[in-house]
Amino acid sequence: SKESPYLNTSEPGRVYDVAEPGEGVKVLKNLSDPRVEITEGESVYLRVETEPFAPASFTAFSVGKFKNGLMAITAVADKNGIVEVSFTGTTGPSNVAILAGSPLTSGIQRFVVQVRPRYSEN
Repeated sequence: SKESPYLNTSEPGRVYDVAEPGEGVKVLKNLSDPRVEITEGESVYLRVETEPFAPASFTAFSVGKFKNGLMAITAVADKNGIVEVSFTGTTGPSNVAILAGSPLTSGIQRFVVQVRPRYSEN
């Protein structure tokens, strides 16, 4: 994969940098379950569809991290326009809102990852 300052810089606000809706502008499509439940320490894959080879950014608004160890990540779509990122829940219980956006498509996709504690006190 090519090294890119754009991809290597974590910018949480980048999810809002999306195309204006209009003729010929695709809408970002969610290819994952928008609500998932995992246990602390587990990961889930989140997928969206944008234009082929376009960047898409994901930002988590609570505890957890992407594979870069941060709460925001930008990745590039494959030739089919699919972008997949892994999110790990670090502390439960929590409901983590995650937004995804791409500068070449309009709209923002929202996910909620519910993180259960590894050990519940009964």
